Amino acid sequence: MKGGDAVILISFTIFAWLCCVSFETKVVETELLFGPTNERLSYMGGFFCFWDSTHFQYLQFL
Repeated sequence: MKGGDAVILISFTIFAWLCCVSFETKVVETELLFGPTNERLSYMGGFFCFWDSTHFQYLQFL
């Protein structure tokens, strides 16, 4: 694995994590304002968080 690949992978992981956090925050804010959100949106948020944690474990494995 080249150094450049590691930088791209780490940057992407940080980006995905930030997206996950901001998405979850939006879901919570929306629920506070409008009541329970669309089930599909919550599922998508959960999927991104799950994908990100799996991706991070893969990164640690490397």
